[in-house]
Amino acid sequence: MLGFRLMAQADDDDQLSELGRAALHRDGLLIAFLAAHPLRRRNLASLRLGHHLSEQGDVFVLKIAAAETKGRIPYERVIAPRLSAAFGRYIHHHRTVLLRAKGRWRREAGDALWISRDGSPCTEQTFANIIRKRTREAGRPDLSPHLFRSCAASSIAVDAPGDVDIIPAVLGHGSPKTAERHYNLAGSLEASRDHGRLIDDLRQRLSQKPRRRPAPSWR
Repeated sequence: MLGFRLMAQADDDDQLSELGRAALHRDGLLIAFLAAHPLRRRNLASLRLGHHLSEQGDVFVLKIAAAETKGRIPYERVIAPRLSAAFGRYIHHHRTVLLRAKGRWRREAGDALWISRDGSPCTEQTFANIIRKRTREAGRPDLSPHLFRSCAASSIAVDAPGDVDIIPAVLGHGSPKTAERHYNLAGSLEASRDHGRLIDDLRQRLSQKPRRRPAPSWR
């Protein structure tokens, strides 16, 4: 996964400055986090340590109140151990490095989770810039934070169509219409695959069919 590869690079690349390693780890963590928890950018930018994200033993717990979500549905998740370990490294080391940065437009970060390279809290536009930069470097089409939400829903619908009912919970939606839309998309994709396989099968059979020898011409 791209996010964990970037974090590993941040740990191993001696050519980067301390600030560069901190920013790279943050970028990788952001990508890995969005892949597992595809939040809207507004909620992503508003995350606060101790309020939304708290450390409980070996894992972190994410809690967003209903009043803070678009669908007015509370969002509460336990962060997986591997991702929790990455959060621990970020919060206890890399975030501290970022907080020490003194950029020209620096704003006090307080308990904001995501910190930019100038020591300010990351904005919604910062997230868009980070995702675009890192996915482009990986040889992929530019992505946006919102596309993580679409990808999560589509992946469930295509790879586990029997579990589409979990899509609203994954995305924090109250309406099942999103799940239905992605289920229909999965059906269309599967139909197109079946059609492609049928065409390939017909083409192969036609190529193997013996050709009739032309009748001799008498003069």
